[in-house]
Amino acid sequence: MLKKLKLNLFWFLKKDAVLDLERPGTRQMYVQQVLTRGHEADIRELLRDIGVEGLKVTFEDIKFFLPSAVRLFWEDFFVDYNPLPK
Repeated sequence: MLKKLKLNLFWFLKKDAVLDLERPGTRQMYVQQVLTRGHEADIRELLRDIGVEGLKVTFEDIKFFLPSAVRLFWEDFFVDYNPLPK
């Protein structure tokens, strides 16, 4: 999945850059930026892009690079997260 950049989150990349969320390193960077600098709308978009399970997997890869308050919040979220049965 290709993702256009939001300059408020990715000011350090070229303006016309596109993120390939299929690449693990790019996905990790995207999740880290959204979780640490994003607003509610950015997090909702992140969840639409990769889903809760995708976020959970990526979070496990990057959690020790996140500020402790952000890491603890999402660790608590995943402990309490209980998806509705399909």
